[in-house]
Amino acid sequence: MLYACGSLSFILFILLRITGCKSGNSTGLTTNPGVVAPTFWFSGATTPAPSDVTPFNNPAATSDSSFHLWAWQKFLSITRSSGTKAPFENYVQVDNFFNPVSDTIFLSDSSQAGTHGVLYDKQNHAILYTIHVNQQMHDFSQQYLPQFRSVMAAYASWPHANKQDSLSHDLAVQHALDSLHLDTLNYPVGCVELKTSWIYASDLGADSVNYYLTSAIVETSAPLYTKNKVLYLTHRSVKRMAMLGMHVIGRVSNHPELIWSTFEHEGLAPQYPWGTQWPQDTINAVPSPNNYLFYKGGSTVAQCPMNNGPTSPAGFTGLYNMFELGIAKSFISNTLPSHRDSTDQANVISLNASVKAHLQQVSGPWKNYFYKGALWLNYPNSVYGPGRGYLGSLTNEPLRGARALSDITMESFGQVDFSGNFASGSMNCFGCHGTVDYVNVWYTQGTGDSLKYNLALSHLFKNALGKPQPDVTATGCRNCNVELHKR
Repeated sequence: MLYACGSLSFILFILLRITGCKSGNSTGLTTNPGVVAPTFWFSGATTPAPSDVTPFNNPAATSDSSFHLWAWQKFLSITRSSGTKAPFENYVQVDNFFNPVSDTIFLSDSSQAGTHGVLYDKQNHAILYTIHVNQQMHDFSQQYLPQFRSVMAAYASWPHANKQDSLSHDLAVQHALDSLHLDTLNYPVGCVELKTSWIYASDLGADSVNYYLTSAIVETSAPLYTKNKVLYLTHRSVKRMAMLGMHVIGRVSNHPELIWSTFEHEGLAPQYPWGTQWPQDTINAVPSPNNYLFYKGGSTVAQCPMNNGPTSPAGFTGLYNMFELGIAKSFISNTLPSHRDSTDQANVISLNASVKAHLQQVSGPWKNYFYKGALWLNYPNSVYGPGRGYLGSLTNEPLRGARALSDITMESFGQVDFSGNFASGSMNCFGCHGTVDYVNVWYTQGTGDSLKYNLALSHLFKNALGKPQPDVTATGCRNCNVELHKR
């Protein structure tokens, strides 16, 4: 997820003037407080996968709770197992450029999307990430990537001696995509993409038994300082790793924008201490007196540098959750949350309690994970289509679910929008995942020019159109600020 960050001191200058969303009507806006998990999810050692069609086929009858139920059931169906290996490990693991990686969990990426900040635990080890897709998502993308590449290759020799030539090139590529209807092509129903975050099990001590544990190949890099230059050497070893969080993104009927949901292990970080007076204290407030995995008890907000970037210190820094369960709030006024936000949060709390009660009766670590929320667009809507880069703005009436959703281990430093590009001040998945591609264009200076196509929702697809950049080469390291050799 791509997030724009700046100095924490600018928080107080973010003005949030968002009107509340309207409650239910016949267009799928109804809510169902008191959502509970069906018993059949837990009748065996595994949970069946949810239907991607039936709950969403009739928009007028689709409630917000349908999306929450889908997210939890999907998570359980890819994690619960009668063996020691979770089903999601059988998905296709890919790198950031959609290249298959390994049949075994392979960990080398420690740079968070967008901010490029690196999250460290208290032993100063970087948190690592994987990306998985189901076979359908993989096969569909591999089917259409050559068509997109063919269009771009047809204009590879286009003259670009100046900005105007580069802009004309981009317009010609866009016209070709449009004429082939590739711009409006959507991921088919059933596609799934996952992102997971991992910590060394040894860093958890005895508490590691409360996490999902697996063996993984971990690749580290170390700089070798020579007389004339720095060379980077890589080393691979097998480590026992614990899962911290998971993004579950899936395509269901009538929702080409995908459902974006996330899950976290309990006890990772405290909540920001929202008060009753505005503006909020974003300097001296103390989120909690207690220690958390990624927080030192008693630390103030100012002591938790939530805007870490590529130059962040190579060591532990405290974190807190800015928006509990992704519910949007304002630093300046109490106009948020809306009634819909509050009802959505109540639904998530109710469903989490229901699932936990069931999971406490069965073996396995999953009772220690919770659903933080999901994000989607109401259907039908007028905001989704090629070229929409601001789907996540809170002013978008069709925006539904946890409108300030982020994962503490994957968007640690991008929970708040400091850029001024959004009307909300709070970020979410759609703040980055839009239907625009700023990567594969020749002319971007001063225009924000982009290619416009729906498959750009997945960064994997648009990254794959570009030239793959390896994490570590003989003379360079994309995550060189991580100093992996310290492990």
